[in-house]
Amino acid sequence: LGIPAIVMIIADNQVRRTNILAKKGIITSLGKYSRISKNEIYKNVYKLSCNKNKRKSMSFRAKKLIDGRGVSMIIKEMEFICEKNKNRQ
Repeated sequence: LGIPAIVMIIADNQVRRTNILAKKGIITSLGKYSRISKNEIYKNVYKLSCNKNKRKSMSFRAKKLIDGRGVSMIIKEMEFICEKNKNRQ
């Protein structure tokens, strides 16, 4: 969709991908949820809402990331996770 996003990491398995997307300028990462203050959230939302160029850049970069195969990629990833977990049981 290309909607600029401010992201908080809730689980450890989100760290790597969140950092990659943030480094590419696709999202703004605030880091781990447990370490973020309300004021920090407010400041980042305010900064992004006042910076039209950054929002446009984030939107453009996000749209370049999307290839239209999202559903099939999600299904493939879900199948991989199920297989991986089946082997652990």
